[in-house]
Amino acid sequence: MYDDDQLFSTPFHSYRQGVLQEVRNKIAGASKTNLSSEDEFATALLSRYTLTELNLDMDSLRVLPHHREEESYSSDVFGDKQRIVTPVYTFEINYSGSQELFNLSPGQARRIHLKAYVDSDKMSFEVKDSDKSKLEQIKEGLKFNTDNQKAEVASFNEDLEKTIRTSIGQRKQELNEHDAGLEAFGVPIKGKEV
Repeated sequence: MYDDDQLFSTPFHSYRQGVLQEVRNKIAGASKTNLSSEDEFATALLSRYTLTELNLDMDSLRVLPHHREEESYSSDVFGDKQRIVTPVYTFEINYSGSQELFNLSPGQARRIHLKAYVDSDKMSFEVKDSDKSKLEQIKEGLKFNTDNQKAEVASFNEDLEKTIRTSIGQRKQELNEHDAGLEAFGVPIKGKEV
């Protein structure tokens, strides 16, 4: 679930840097056993971190039949309290892609203030009253942000694969140099065929 100011709030570049560093750290700590099947190790990391672009099915947008009410009070000029009941409608839209992209802000983004709930294939959000202009702003903001994310997702995935392959190569070289240093002692290395 994402609340008000959490939707599209984390800059994509911050996420990118964090993930690429996390991948480098995982590989830097990998043992020879992990790297014995380099392709499997790389494929496992790619499947874990690769992002699938977010696609919203705008044609699936629907309002759910139930609504809730928010109650508030205001005072009139005489100090009498007036009860105000505002209906809150829930809208739902189907999507495909990586769920975490709802939290990542592309370089050019529109801030969307709403309470949103995201599960594996649907996103729902609330709109107070019958504010059709608010609904249109939300739809436009969602489309704008997801359209602007697409190039960043493709670039991230490309950099991810390069980072994984390069880091695995570097780690293998480190391990080989370590083994060569041990062999210089002239004593067999435990677990290594002689």
